[in-house]
Amino acid sequence: MIIIRNRFFLALLTITVYDLLMGIFNPTGLSLLKVSISLLVWLSFLLSISSVIINFRIVRTNIPGYAFKFFVLLLTWNIFNIIRSLSYGEGSLTTLFGNSYTTLALLVPFSFSFGLIKNNLRVVVKYIYHLIVLVILTYIIFYFLSIYTPDVIYNKISFLIFYSIVFSITIIPFLLNKVKVLIVVGSIILFYISIIEGSRTMMVRLTLLYLGLIIIYLVRIFNNKLILKVSFIALILPFYFLQASMNSDESFFERYLSKSNIQELSTDTRTFLYQEVFEDLIYNGNLVFGKGANGTYYSKYFHKTVGESDYRLSSEVGILALLLKGGLIALFLNLAILFIAIYLSFFRSNNYFLVGIGIMLFIHTLLLFVENLVSYNMYNFLIWFFIGTCLSNKLRALNNKQILRLLKHGA
Repeated sequence: MIIIRNRFFLALLTITVYDLLMGIFNPTGLSLLKVSISLLVWLSFLLSISSVIINFRIVRTNIPGYAFKFFVLLLTWNIFNIIRSLSYGEGSLTTLFGNSYTTLALLVPFSFSFGLIKNNLRVVVKYIYHLIVLVILTYIIFYFLSIYTPDVIYNKISFLIFYSIVFSITIIPFLLNKVKVLIVVGSIILFYISIIEGSRTMMVRLTLLYLGLIIIYLVRIFNNKLILKVSFIALILPFYFLQASMNSDESFFERYLSKSNIQELSTDTRTFLYQEVFEDLIYNGNLVFGKGANGTYYSKYFHKTVGESDYRLSSEVGILALLLKGGLIALFLNLAILFIAIYLSFFRSNNYFLVGIGIMLFIHTLLLFVENLVSYNMYNFLIWFFIGTCLSNKLRALNNKQILRLLKHGA
């Protein structure tokens, strides 16, 4: 009955199954399998947009007025960019509506309305807990059954561990002891996988999340938000590094990664992405408005890579993907909403649960300049859900005891 009654649970479940099936089968081209799997993500979106419509009064009154205006502008701009690609006939319709990096990537912000419903907070915490249990057990079983083919394990299950752990570390103080133990165990597994796969961003993400957890404990002990003020100001650092890179013609990645003696850590895989996307957008006059949902950019690097297309639908770097699809306008609107959500969780919240969520969003924002692909997947679905949570006037008004009661018993 919970699937029928809870629109959010069903939307979350369908996008989880979608990610899992895409990870296992990875269908290419136009096939019945790919179309069938893609219907799951569209179901998740339809549930999200229906939630916005049904709960419009809550959406309109339960977040600050200026935040609501930013959301309207962002959703309007994203829909405009979908219409642009449709009207210009850019790419195929299957790519426009069947690829999670095109139209669907611009529609995922609709899931923010789920975060405004109190009971959904309890649903997502319970969901993540059960996902952690399932993933750890599955990982252990698969590991011993496939001991000679570990790559299969890492590729098929690592993203589920990622989803379950990343959103739970900074809210550990509000969870049961048995759940805390599972999160630590899952974190160790995830860090191990990141070492095996050479995922530097994941190592950095996990380190920052646990540093964020330490910050929460320090803020609670000393009852002083000075460290949060310093952290919030640190959000300007990526812009400083970008400006410095433009002035010196040497990127942050070139300058600092090259100093490492470890080859896996010293390899710069980001500078050329920045150069190619900016060069393409500036050359074609699309830097301000972007190229629309189906927009592509020309890559000299992938032109030389066997099996890769010269023209790419997206970029591995989040802010570059935003620039490609919606230009500086989309980048400004997305970052503005993130900054507002982080600010409200840090300085306009009566509970440390939302401070923890704010720190997670803070780390997500920093890593947008390094990774965090823009796509309709479980990760981005939950990012926008938690943005809605941080914007909720009612959730920010709750104290720590009320949050604990909400997580245990519901609203």
